[in-house]
Amino acid sequence: VGVFMQYIQEVDTDDRVALVIYDYTQYSAILEQTLTANFSLVENIVQIRQAGHYDYYTNIGAGIKKSREELQDNARIGSFKMIVLMTDGIANRGESSSGSTVGAEYALQQADLTADAGYPIVTISLGNAADTALMEDLAARTNGLHFNVPGGGTVTDYEQGLLDTFRRIANDRPLVLVK
Repeated sequence: VGVFMQYIQEVDTDDRVALVIYDYTQYSAILEQTLTANFSLVENIVQIRQAGHYDYYTNIGAGIKKSREELQDNARIGSFKMIVLMTDGIANRGESSSGSTVGAEYALQQADLTADAGYPIVTISLGNAADTALMEDLAARTNGLHFNVPGGGTVTDYEQGLLDTFRRIANDRPLVLVK
C-alpha cells in the first residue's frame, strides 16, 4: 500500500483513493475511508488495520462490492475508476456462508458486476500460499492486471515490479479532452 500511495503522489493527477477492508464482521466489508486526496491518511489506516483486525476470514467479494459502490456513488463524473485489490487471494467467506468455494464464487460474481460497470480490478497477490489463479481471474474478468508478490522477500525486493504495474495502469487510463 505504501508503494502505491507513493506512486500516485508522484504522478501529476487529481487522484483520490478510498479504503475498503474485507474482513469485517457479519460476512461484510467496511468502508474505512471514503474517497479522499489525503493519501497519508489512507496509508496510516492501513498500518493500523493489519490482517485479521476485525475478523480472520477473507470476504473478497464483499470488498469488491463495497469498493464498486463507493466508486458508483462518490467518484467524480468522467474520472477513470478502478479497484486495487491486495490480498492472499484465499476467499474463505462469501455473502452469507463460509467456505472457499462459496467465497471464490461470490468474488467472481462481484468481479463480473464490476466489469459491467466498466471498472478494472488490479489484483496483487500476497504470500507463498496466495490463490494466484483466482486473483488472475478477477483481474482478467475486468480487463485489469495481476501482480504476484510471492513472499519471502521485503517490500524493496518487489517495489520495482509494483511500480511497473502501477505505471502500466496509469498509461492505460483513457485520455479525455475537455473543452
